Amino acid sequence: MNNFKVITASAGAGKTFTLVLYYLKLVINNPDLFANILSITFTNKAANEMKDRIVNQLYLLSIGEGDKTMREELERCITEGTVDEKAAKCLNKILHNYSSFAVSTIDSFSQRLIRTFYHDMQLSYNYKVELNFNEIISDAVNNLLEKAGTDDTLTDFLSQYINERIDNNKNINFDEPLLKIANLLSNESIRTTLLRNNFSELSLTEIFNVIKAKQEEIRKSKKTIKDIAQHAIGLIEGNGININDFPYKERGIGNFFVKASENQHNIKVNSHHKSAIYDDKWYSKQTDMQTQRAIDSIKEDLKKDFDSIIKENDKLKDILIETANIYPLALLNEINKEIETIKKEKNKLPISEFNSLINNIIIQSDTPFIYERLGDKYHHYLIDEFQDTSVLQWQNIIPLIDNSLSMGHMNLIVGDAKQAIYRWRNGEVKQFIELPKIYNVDSDNGIWESREQSLKDNYDAINLEFNFRSGKEIVNFNNKLYCDIIFHDENLQQFNKGIFDKATQKTTKKFDGYVEVIFTEKESKELETNENKKKIMNELSRYLSDSFN
Repeated sequence: MNNFKVITASAGAGKTFTLVLYYLKLVINNPDLFANILSITFTNKAANEMKDRIVNQLYLLSIGEGDKTMREELERCITEGTVDEKAAKCLNKILHNYSSFAVSTIDSFSQRLIRTFYHDMQLSYNYKVELNFNEIISDAVNNLLEKAGTDDTLTDFLSQYINERIDNNKNINFDEPLLKIANLLSNESIRTTLLRNNFSELSLTEIFNVIKAKQEEIRKSKKTIKDIAQHAIGLIEGNGININDFPYKERGIGNFFVKASENQHNIKVNSHHKSAIYDDKWYSKQTDMQTQRAIDSIKEDLKKDFDSIIKENDKLKDILIETANIYPLALLNEINKEIETIKKEKNKLPISEFNSLINNIIIQSDTPFIYERLGDKYHHYLIDEFQDTSVLQWQNIIPLIDNSLSMGHMNLIVGDAKQAIYRWRNGEVKQFIELPKIYNVDSDNGIWESREQSLKDNYDAINLEFNFRSGKEIVNFNNKLYCDIIFHDENLQQFNKGIFDKATQKTTKKFDGYVEVIFTEKESKELETNENKKKIMNELSRYLSDSFN
């Protein structure tokens, strides 16, 4: 039996209803099991709504009412007795043991894990959860700036960074770029990288030495370009050729070498340079024969010089980029040190670090100790709004689901890729699209390979096709819009086509006279013609007009 159920459901398809139904199917024959189910969502409001829906539905079922479809589904599950009796027992169990009714946000679950294992994570037992990480970042930046003028190494480094920005024609307002760099620390993957690679052990003195070595490379590279360019200029002038003797004069190949000699790090190649080098167009029809012969005698050498300059300039660009990136990385490191100091002094732990702390442990072990102590507490995991999970959140839950699947227990994920809205909180919709593949893990890591295989072996994809909320016009509009997007947007074809693959919905019988399927697969493919596309867009406009008038 495939126990890893992944439900795809567009708006109005009954995601919450389905979650409640699966929950009740689990407990209807065994009321005590409710304490072994963990339902996870993303906001306190959604968690409370889920609890209300479960309790309310049990109450209605216990008095002979409740949703007809849900009652019919549950009747198929029960082994003895009636749905009313079973629902009453389940309701009684939950209400008398409400603290074991585990429907919570993923942040709450992570905090509970950390509270339980604070000693293993080398945290203070009475740490305070900080919800506003930006406040800590702001304090860290201010602390760093206050050290400027008293800490000589830091002062020199900041001075060099400002000079580097001036040299590259960037804004010299220092506060803005510093805060921009600091805000990178709110990114899960960056903070996890800092934790795992011990960047805090790097000193500014060591970084200074790296920068000095890079600056020496830059100096040598610029000199090489200048020497090559001057060699080319010497060939041109030594053969009595004027820069204006080449086609397009100041825009031509001759002046390319002059500019390269003057400004080595900003070399630009235009079409006139290319026509000389690659199309052998070194002179115009007006060029006299003597000048043509002189150009012919040196053009092969000029080609070599041109190629050497371009090659060295590419190398110089790479060095400049590497050097420019060292400054933000070093500042990121220094700001992170200040953050760690603030956290220690104020005994605070940002909520944004929960996932990183847990992940840093589970990534290293096949059976993470932070989960071992949970024992058999939870047998089933039901996750709502999965499209908004972050990479670390999902990786932290996978070991639990893997363990559950190994014991033959059912696990459920519900989501809609089109409704992903938490990218600003590191939500990654690709995870949902690529299931049962585990997104963004080391494919050579045997632990994760085993976990992924477990998901694949138990994978059961379910698509909720019917829309129970909207009328014909809205369903028609959405279906046609998604079909048009899939077959005419090449970027979506390459990246996010999976978001719209199962987007087409059917209407339900409650809307009398409404059609159920708008497009067959054959009809959808026919939308690729321009004529049909124009027709569709006209129909979309008409549907909108009809719907709102």
